[in-house]
Amino acid sequence: MLLVENEVSCCDDVFQQSGDDSFFNNTSDLLTFSQLSKTQKQLKQIYFTNKFDTSLFQKIKKSFPFIFKITYPAEFFNDVFSKKYYSIVCLEKNSKELVGFSHIKINKISKSAEIITLGVLREYQGQKFGTLILKKVNEELLMNGINEVSLYVQSTNTIAINMYIKNEFIKEKEICNYYNLTDATKEVAHEENKAILMKKMLWDREKLNESLTKIKQSQKIKLIGQLT
Repeated sequence: MLLVENEVSCCDDVFQQSGDDSFFNNTSDLLTFSQLSKTQKQLKQIYFTNKFDTSLFQKIKKSFPFIFKITYPAEFFNDVFSKKYYSIVCLEKNSKELVGFSHIKINKISKSAEIITLGVLREYQGQKFGTLILKKVNEELLMNGINEVSLYVQSTNTIAINMYIKNEFIKEKEICNYYNLTDATKEVAHEENKAILMKKMLWDREKLNESLTKIKQSQKIKLIGQLT
């Protein structure tokens, strides 16, 4: 079982989105995890960034068929690379290996956001990295005045649905034929083509004040750690 041991600032990478840098905080997080193996205690460190070069972009793109059943069009990847979506990338600290990622569509006028993708590479699945990425997405949206976040998920993807429910997302409605998966029997395709729209409000006043206080305290601790 993975446990967060501590959280300190990571000085070698910062959140910096080309196009509109003001949305993200200029911070990056280094998280340390301990995992007990049969032979020894292993430490895993990850950090988040929204900077990616061509090489990292290609790794993200190549991982899609192994994570998602849905085929994404070339236009989607062009939009990702051109920074039409806000991207959060999770990497291992030492190896710089890709752990997972999320792409988010922001509407600043309505103060809403849609999580377009949230994926974790297979070798890192089942270790709570999806939850950590989701929490990072929520934190960035909350800190920047976004009131509501939504997403669509396959109705058959119970693991993802349960993760979203645990993180306070609510099922809004089920949509038939949202996806176009044809490489299966009609019965299977009918179920897998269904999507569930899920939403979460981020601005509940009590929870907002509580969350902002925790985030500010965390950032203050990081700053003190850098100065000492």
